[in-house]
Amino acid sequence: MYKILIAEDEAIERNYLTQFIEGTGEYGVVASVGDGLSAVELTLLHRPDLALLDIRMPLLDGLQAAEKIKRHLPHTFVILNSAYAEFEFAQKAIRCGVDAYLVKPSSNREILSVLRACLPPSQTRGSDNTDSPSLMEGFPGKALEDFRRSIQIGDLRLLEQALDDITKFFERKLPLNVYRILAINIVFSLERTCFESPLFRHLLGNTAQELLVQSIVAAVDILTIQDIVFSCLAELRSSASILLQASIPTVQRITAYLDEHFREPVTSAALEKIVCLSGDYLERHFRRETGQSIAQYLRTKRVLEAKRLLSRSNMTLQDISEASGFGSLSTFYKVFRKATHSTPAQYRKANRG
Repeated sequence: MYKILIAEDEAIERNYLTQFIEGTGEYGVVASVGDGLSAVELTLLHRPDLALLDIRMPLLDGLQAAEKIKRHLPHTFVILNSAYAEFEFAQKAIRCGVDAYLVKPSSNREILSVLRACLPPSQTRGSDNTDSPSLMEGFPGKALEDFRRSIQIGDLRLLEQALDDITKFFERKLPLNVYRILAINIVFSLERTCFESPLFRHLLGNTAQELLVQSIVAAVDILTIQDIVFSCLAELRSSASILLQASIPTVQRITAYLDEHFREPVTSAALEKIVCLSGDYLERHFRRETGQSIAQYLRTKRVLEAKRLLSRSNMTLQDISEASGFGSLSTFYKVFRKATHSTPAQYRKANRG
C-alpha cells in the first residue's frame, strides 16, 4: 500500500482528507500535520510515496516545503493543494519540483484521480471504487513519460507519438470537473518536463502559463478545454520539433531512422524529409561522417539481424529474408554470402546454440 503524508492547516479539511484517502483501501496516511515545517520533518522520517501539501501553511508554505522535500527525496511525489485563485504559483511550483495540482474545492473523484495519476493502484478496491473505477483508465502516464524521454534523448518520432497519445486522451468523455483537473495536471506535467531541459526551458513563460491555466479554470464546458489543450499541444509539437531537429546532428537523425526502419524499404524521399536535405548532398554528408554509404549501413544492419534470427530462431530462410529487410531470397543469399563468406544455411548450422 502506498504511503501518503498530508499537510493542511485547516483541521477539518485535514481530517476529511485523511479519512477519505485511508478509506480508499489503496493508500495509507503515515502522517497528518498542520504546518510546512512538520511536513518536511515527518516526510524525511517516514519517506512517504507522496506528500499532499496545502499552499497556505504556517512556518513553511507549501512551495517552501515542496522544495525541501524534493531536495532530499526527489522520488517522493509532491501534490500542491491550492485554490483556483492561487495558480499564479504555477511557474514557481515547477522550480520547486511539484508533480501535480489538486484544486480546492475538490470532489472525491478529483482527489482520487490525481492520486492515481501519480501512484496508479495495482488493483482497484475500497469503498469509493463504485464511484470511480474507470476514472484513470487510459490516463496518458506512459505518454507523459515518453514525452520526457523524447526530450532527453532527442527522439522526434517518440515526441510526436507521445503528443498524439495525449491528444487521444483528451478525446475521452469525462465529467467536466474531472476533465478540468486532469487537463491542468497534464499540461503542468508537460511544462515541467520542458522546464527541466535547458534547450526547452525558454518555451515557458510566467504570463503564458498563467493565462493557459486560468483559461482552463474559467472554461464552462469540455469543448472549450479541448480547444485550449489542443492548441497548446499543437504549439508544443511545432516548437519542440524545430528545436529537436536543430539540435540533433544530421547523421544521428538518419542513423536513428535507419536503425528503426531497416526491416522496411527505405527511400531517399523518406530520408530527405527527415533532414530537409537533397538526396545527393545527404549521401555525401553521410559517407563523409561515417565512412560508408547509406546502402552499406543498411546492408550491415540487415545482415546482423539475419545472423541473429538464424542462430536463435526456427524461422524459414524465406521468412528471415523478409524479417531482415531483404527484398528477395536471392538478394538475401547474395548479400549474406558476400558479408560472411558462408550461405545462410551454413551459418545457421555452425552457430545454432
